[in-house]
Amino acid sequence: MQDFESILKLKNPGDRADRLIYWISYLANHFTIPAYRDISTELDLTRHEALILLSLGSLRDELTARDIAAVSGRPKNSVSRAVATLEQRKLIKRRMHVADKRQQPLTLTSSGRKLFERIYDHLGRRAQKATAVLSSQERRQLNSLLAKLVAGSIDWVDG
Repeated sequence: MQDFESILKLKNPGDRADRLIYWISYLANHFTIPAYRDISTELDLTRHEALILLSLGSLRDELTARDIAAVSGRPKNSVSRAVATLEQRKLIKRRMHVADKRQQPLTLTSSGRKLFERIYDHLGRRAQKATAVLSSQERRQLNSLLAKLVAGSIDWVDG
């Protein structure tokens, strides 16, 4: 097998969508797989459990399991199982929606908030390492471009 560096010296993707998406996927895999493995080992959380805590801590204080499945792209049944585990561990709590009993908004408990902070700090340190090769202007530009892709994903993400 070729060495790692020579494999990564692929042609510049230019404006080819397939190559651009390959690079995004490459970075996402090499960021998330080790990050969630570390979170699992250090904090005794599955990827889905960590995603729920991250969603509640960074997106909105109150989300339903359906909301979390939609924004994370994770299967609803996996999110539901993780919600049950987090609730048993008293890291999240759910309440009945007044108008619609089927909706059960989730919130972090104080213990869940502390665990969210640890996850967020861990991912932040990893993100600093991952983006260290970029200048602050390049990071702002990349953030702007990725935000544009995320906003445009509503047209192609399977709902």
